[in-house]
Amino acid sequence: MNPDQIEQAFCTALVQVAPEADPQDCDSDELLREAFDLDSFDMLNLLVELKKLTGVDVPEADMGKLQTREGLLAYYQERLRA
Repeated sequence: MNPDQIEQAFCTALVQVAPEADPQDCDSDELLREAFDLDSFDMLNLLVELKKLTGVDVPEADMGKLQTREGLLAYYQERLRA
């Protein structure tokens, strides 16, 4: 997957989890939970949706890397390159 496809997967997954969210309403370094009013269950559901779209399973130890949009996209880019 290229970066644009990963971005699209993120937007698709976000709208599945939080239909009222506008994926463009978030700066790259803003916390996802605050930007989209997501609780911990929503974040887990976001990762489940992303796994369906990308095939990437995120171990619990890596959750801290997914706090921001920039961090999440960089993480998926790295994992999908491997």
